[in-house]
Amino acid sequence: MLLMDLSILLYVSVMGVLSSLLIVGSLISVGVSKVGFHAQGGQLWNMSGIPTAMSFYIFCFAGHLVLPSIYMSIRHRHQFIKVLMISFLLTTTTCLVTAVIGYLMYGGGVQSQITLNLPTSEAGVKVAIYTLLLIPITRYSLMVTPVASSIEGLLPQKYQNRSLIQRAIRLVILASNT
Repeated sequence: MLLMDLSILLYVSVMGVLSSLLIVGSLISVGVSKVGFHAQGGQLWNMSGIPTAMSFYIFCFAGHLVLPSIYMSIRHRHQFIKVLMISFLLTTTTCLVTAVIGYLMYGGGVQSQITLNLPTSEAGVKVAIYTLLLIPITRYSLMVTPVASSIEGLLPQKYQNRSLIQRAIRLVILASNT
């Protein structure tokens, strides 16, 4: 959360992507080994649930604040659209796979967070739940660093590269969001 170097964000974002894929893998593992894939009834298409489904889908793309920073820091800017499309496709696929797995495992009884349905005694479930704790950390780092960098750019030149001031700015942003 106190990242100073934007190049480190690559590793933070990779950790977030790997965490998401690990969660999907854990769900598949639990579905295969313990719960099974047998939809237990329910509506496949529920019109009253569309607003909630759309809000979850939109939340998955909540990282739009970092797009200008990513564009400015990418080496080959002409590939930005390609990177963006691949990222959105991967996110959409991950959300869709998770939704289908949840429906196949629990049918209409799936809760808003599939981890609430899973048996907590399974190792795969514990991996999924603990991995879920990493995602807010990676998302927060990705969103705070560009904001902090912009604030630092407003400071007088003699204060811009001081580590103590940079950390203080990040801590104030962190404290203001808790």
